[in-house]
Amino acid sequence: ISLSVGPALSAARDSTEWEKSFLKDCGMVVITANEEGKRPINRPTLFYMVHCGKALYNNLLWRNWSPQQLAQTILIGNSFKGIEERSPARILQRDYMYISYVSFTDFTVSTED
Repeated sequence: ISLSVGPALSAARDSTEWEKSFLKDCGMVVITANEEGKRPINRPTLFYMVHCGKALYNNLLWRNWSPQQLAQTILIGNSFKGIEERSPARILQRDYMYISYVSFTDFTVSTED
């Protein structure tokens, strides 16, 4: 599999110094400003968000909620299924509706022609 992406982005506000250094060494742009997860994308983009809370994931999804943008979003982070399993459904739907949408969407990829 070949994947061409621009500079990857990391919401590294809670990352360790080692993680930040590693991400920079790998050619990633480490976001130090608090963008609240609202960064729009227009090309394939990798987000490294392993220490982030539900609000940042939800904001990232909200800001990029189009088929074109979602198709270009690569996210390394917490499991949406895990978030769904640990959150009451009414809270997830009220406060984190985009995570809720993703959790209930089937993203199965077919390899058949």
